[in-house]
Amino acid sequence: MTKKAMLLVPLLLLVWATACAGRDMDKVCPIAEEVYRDASIPAEEKVLTFARRVDDAVWSSGAKNVFRALEMVSHADKYEVLKAGAAELGRPDWECPALRDAFAAAR
Repeated sequence: MTKKAMLLVPLLLLVWATACAGRDMDKVCPIAEEVYRDASIPAEEKVLTFARRVDDAVWSSGAKNVFRALEMVSHADKYEVLKAGAAELGRPDWECPALRDAFAAAR
């Protein structure tokens, strides 16, 4: 492998990891919509159900770190933290009305 090729490998791995994390963020909103609209899930279990489903669906460490960060912020700040995390993971226009509404209702 040439020196130039060796220098590209870490860059390609970074691009690949960011793309995977961005795709993971794209999985989050459909999960939230499903959980928060499901009347069969008791209100007090929705957060835990959502967290479990996201944990099963999200594989990248970048996306998992975004969700770990939510544990450290108030409900008022959670949605903005998610949006900032999504932007860092290559999804600057990421939106999820279901989570925005859920966090607002939990305040």
